[in-house]
Amino acid sequence: MKKAGVLDKISIEGLRCDTVLGIFPEERKQLRTVLVDIFCFTDIERAAQTDDIRETVDYGRVAHYVSRSVRESSFHLVESLAEFIAKTVLEFPVVQQVVVRVTKPAAIPDCASVCVEIRRRK
Repeated sequence: MKKAGVLDKISIEGLRCDTVLGIFPEERKQLRTVLVDIFCFTDIERAAQTDDIRETVDYGRVAHYVSRSVRESSFHLVESLAEFIAKTVLEFPVVQQVVVRVTKPAAIPDCASVCVEIRRRK
């Protein structure tokens, strides 16, 4: 039996999402790919006992919903996109807390990527 308040983690890593993102006009002319890592915190003990998807985070649904929502979005800042994704994931009832990492490849010269990571809870 777990301690009260201890949450388990379900990870979705490297989710490729296309969106309009950037502050410069040339960045806003076309979709660009960002990488999204989502760490959902919930209690999975009941799901493990019952083997029932309804008792846990359906990571397929989360990934699909985030990908679709991000594609339909448009932000200037990576920070704003990360906040949007966190709010989107927290709409799932079983998710109590989320860590979202958004990576924008080739955002600045001589750098592989820029990354923003946030943690939000209900």
